[in-house]
Amino acid sequence: MKVRIGYFDERSAFEVVKALKSVGIGAEIRKSITLSFVPAYFVEGRFSDLRNKYEETELVEDIKEWKRRLEMAAELGSLKEVGDRFDPETFEILRDMLETNGMLEGERIKDPPKDPFISFPVEADDDTAKKLDLKRKLVAFSNVEFEVFAELGHAIFNDRLGEICEEKGEFVGLLLMAGMAERLLEELSGGGKSVESLRRIRRFTFGDVVELRVTGDVVEGVLEALERMGLVRIKKGRVQLR
Repeated sequence: MKVRIGYFDERSAFEVVKALKSVGIGAEIRKSITLSFVPAYFVEGRFSDLRNKYEETELVEDIKEWKRRLEMAAELGSLKEVGDRFDPETFEILRDMLETNGMLEGERIKDPPKDPFISFPVEADDDTAKKLDLKRKLVAFSNVEFEVFAELGHAIFNDRLGEICEEKGEFVGLLLMAGMAERLLEELSGGGKSVESLRRIRRFTFGDVVELRVTGDVVEGVLEALERMGLVRIKKGRVQLR
């Protein structure tokens, strides 16, 4: 049974795995593309049309500002310079406008057209968006993430796990799951119990301030891990210590 430690960037993921292996806990990294979906409202259109449409609103200054940013990007001359000049969110919006307006030649940025296409997100509730005639989009953000999993069996009775927990808070969950496994073994020390009775355990407390809440499936998963370790035997719905 593996316990998910968390999602990290590539460098951090390898550091986490290295820390786990330093105390004898096997770990693996799974690389994946993750997507998150966010509904958003946008101002979109040619600069001249937008300036006339929103002339009597506060948006007109934002529209002018995005046009100035396009012009500034052309003056900077390259995507690298633009990335250094603006924060990541502004850079992404600006890069999309550069592409839409045909201003990109590789990394080089050309002059903007006389009447550029402007597109940027606006925070607004539904009523305001309808009043301003904003365009609604479902924006999907994608990212490559590195998910780290640790072997629960290696963490049980591992006296050194506490050491790395003091350095990295990401390992506290693994420590709690190892503690839960040890508590289940204590439950069985007085004799065998049914899987169903153990599945009904919903919380494990550690000291006065930590409480781990679980489902029956989690309990059964940990029991299966203990069986693979040779610590318990599960037969006909009952669990016993070996």
